[in-house]
Amino acid sequence: MPNQRHARFTLSAVLICFSLSGAAGLIYQVAWGKALGLIFGNTAYAAAAVLAVFMGGLAAGSAVLGRWSERRARPIAWYGWLELGTAATAAASLAGLRAVRGAYWAAYPYASGHASVLLAVRLIGAALVLFLPTFLMGGTLPVLVRGLARDWDGLGRRLARLYWVNTAGACFGTVAAGFFFLPTLGLRRTLDIAVALNLFAGVVALSLSRREEGFAPVHRPESRPERQDSRLLLACLAVVGATAMAYEIGWTRLLATQLGSSTYAFTLMLATFLVGIVLGSAAFEW
Repeated sequence: MPNQRHARFTLSAVLICFSLSGAAGLIYQVAWGKALGLIFGNTAYAAAAVLAVFMGGLAAGSAVLGRWSERRARPIAWYGWLELGTAATAAASLAGLRAVRGAYWAAYPYASGHASVLLAVRLIGAALVLFLPTFLMGGTLPVLVRGLARDWDGLGRRLARLYWVNTAGACFGTVAAGFFFLPTLGLRRTLDIAVALNLFAGVVALSLSRREEGFAPVHRPESRPERQDSRLLLACLAVVGATAMAYEIGWTRLLATQLGSSTYAFTLMLATFLVGIVLGSAAFEW
């Protein structure tokens, strides 16, 4: 009974941490979108750049760190360290983006007649600055799935719960950042709030991991789907992801013409998009 109570407490605490992590991630995304708008001078370019780098970093982190975590013990501890690493790298992101803006101004006299070159300088610079924090964010979900799922039958249910809890936090972070934090506190303090959320989640996760030694990896079933079928499903998911990002860019552009503010348009689009994901994921868990 004490072990069961501890397991329930650990699950609840980790879900709270992961919700705060989702809020931090979308505060970063809205803040970075605002910062990139100052660099690109174009709403569509800024939104496309932040979404491409953000999702690319998440994908790379999930693929690399998820596979890496399968060979490591104490996954909740590693989750805590990923949160702390995200906080550290994201805290330096505004300074990095200022350097990208400086590089653009330095390159402008030599490439003023080549718009594509100047766009590439800004896009590559933004990608270099934002890739590491988003890469670390991407590793948090697969690491937590390994730490919390005890059997193969419960894997889908735990994954769905982690996904919608994280996305619910992301929705809150989007609205708070776009409509409250940025207008009242400014870019720097808004980013500091997200850093504080990551730090809190990391410290709590590390404290929870002290009694993690008894956690066992998920038992895999003997039968697995055919490789060809798996590749087809993954290809379909990739197409769905591409269309989702296209919707986000298009909806941001349409809302900007109605609201007259690129930040409000981006925030409203993201919040609505994430609410739909939360409801869908929670429904399918049920």
